[in-house]
Amino acid sequence: MHMKSNGKRVNIYNIRIFEHLRNGICIACKKHYAKNKSYKVIVLVVVVVVVVVVVVVVVVVVVEVVVVVIVVVVTMVVIIAV
Repeated sequence: MHMKSNGKRVNIYNIRIFEHLRNGICIACKKHYAKNKSYKVIVLVVVVVVVVVVVVVVVVVVVEVVVVVIVVVVTMVVIIAV
């Protein structure tokens, strides 16, 4: 619960919280909101990093497999040719 400027208490999970923040009534609510916002940004960054790492790993593995297959095929062709 947080205090409004007129002394009424406001539930932080009230549907009117966004209006409450926009009006800049309560510093505690603003801090709470800013904290949650930064937390969401951090989560988003972590998710993006994980996705990028997974994509890079998959690409590297695929490239390695392709290179190995090419080397094996070339080796077979050379052996058969000789």
